[in-house]
Amino acid sequence: MPCCAIKRQKSVPAIVFVAILVLLIILCSVFSFFYDVYGWAFITTQWVKDLKAKHYAEASVNAPQGRVVFFGDSLTEMYDLDAYYDFPTLNRGISGDVTSHMLERLEDNVLVTKPSVLVLLGGANDLGHGGTPQSLCDNLREIIITVQNELPDCRIIVESLYPVNPNVLAISKNIVGTRTKEDILKSNELILSMCNELSVTYVDVHSHIVDDEGYMYKELSIEGLHMNKRGYERVTQVLTPYILDAMGEYAAITQEQVLLNNRAVIL
Repeated sequence: MPCCAIKRQKSVPAIVFVAILVLLIILCSVFSFFYDVYGWAFITTQWVKDLKAKHYAEASVNAPQGRVVFFGDSLTEMYDLDAYYDFPTLNRGISGDVTSHMLERLEDNVLVTKPSVLVLLGGANDLGHGGTPQSLCDNLREIIITVQNELPDCRIIVESLYPVNPNVLAISKNIVGTRTKEDILKSNELILSMCNELSVTYVDVHSHIVDDEGYMYKELSIEGLHMNKRGYERVTQVLTPYILDAMGEYAAITQEQVLLNNRAVIL
C-alpha cells in the first residue's frame, strides 16, 4: 500500500503539468485565431483602450499634419488604410469605443495632427451598450462642432452607421447584441439631419452594404458586426470620391492662403 501511494503522488505533478500545457496550447491557439481575424481590436478592456489612446497621443505629437484622419471604433481600427488608399492617412480607431470616449480623446488623438480631412464613424457601440440614436448623435455633434471651431479648414466627412446581421454565424446574435436595424436607421436619419444643419458631408455607406431585409450582406462581414476584406473594399469604393473631393477643396484653400500670404509680403 505505501508503495502504491507513493506512485500516485509522483504521478500527480506530471498530470498537472500536462493539463497546464494543454491549456496553454488551447489559449495560444484561441489568441492566434482571434488575432489573425481582428488584430488587437479583439481586446476591448479599458486598460487596453487607454493604452491605445496613449499611444495615439504620443504618436500624434510628431505625426505629419494635414493628412486624412479616420476616427472611430473597431470598424475603423480594423480598416487597413494603407492597403486601400494611396494618399497619406492616419488611423485613430479604438475597438470598443463609444462616442463619448471618442469625444474625450479627440484633442490628443486627432486635433493635434491638424487633419485636412476627418472621416468620422461612431455610434455602433453606443447602441450595443445602452445608448440611444439621439445620445450618440449628440456626441457626434459635439465632436464636429469642436473640430469646426478649432480647425475651420478641416473638411469633415461623417459616415452612416453600418448595418449589422445577426444571422451570419451561430454566435452572431450575441455579437450583434442590442444593435437593431431600426435603431441604426433612426441613428442615420438623425446623423443626416445633423450633417445638413452643420454643413458637413454625410456619406450613406449603409445603403451600399445592406440587403433587402435590412441586414449587412453576409459576404461582407466576419460575424455580423465587423467587416471582412470584401466589406472594406466596398466601403473604400463608396468613400474614395468624397475624400478626394474634400482633399481638393482643402488643397484649393491652402493654395489660396499661400497666394494671399505672398501678396501680403509683396505689398
